[in-house]
Amino acid sequence: MAGAENTIREGKSTADSTAGSTAIMNSKIKIAGLPVLAWSILLGFGLCTLVIDSSRAGSIHADTSAPKNQQPTILQTANGTPQINIRTPTKGGVSINQFRQMDVDKKGAILNNSRKNTATRLAGWIQANPWLSKGEARVIVNQINSTNPSQL
Repeated sequence: MAGAENTIREGKSTADSTAGSTAIMNSKIKIAGLPVLAWSILLGFGLCTLVIDSSRAGSIHADTSAPKNQQPTILQTANGTPQINIRTPTKGGVSINQFRQMDVDKKGAILNNSRKNTATRLAGWIQANPWLSKGEARVIVNQINSTNPSQL
């Protein structure tokens, strides 16, 4: 198994290592809140890409050609972090949200699945999501309808 260059080996000494051994990734190292191993797996399967073109980073837009009940509301919080008010979930608890573009920069983004005003780690206090008057989602599906990959 290959290890990233920025991983830390766990153990008491280097004496128990062999030349061909692989370093064990420390779960405390994180990229955008995910352990390095999780990012490696996502990148390996092509499920996300790293931001290379910073001019596109941080741009989130609902797909206006999608049905109205699948167009999330995108707001800016007091500190500039994007807040996405997800749409009303189905009776089964699934909220379907369609985007034309969903590029998240280093500030991150908030998927608001709260019926009440609430405190967040990224943006402090945010207002309740008005689309959730009948209940919060159990599953959130975000579909990006674009020929360009999302930049995370």
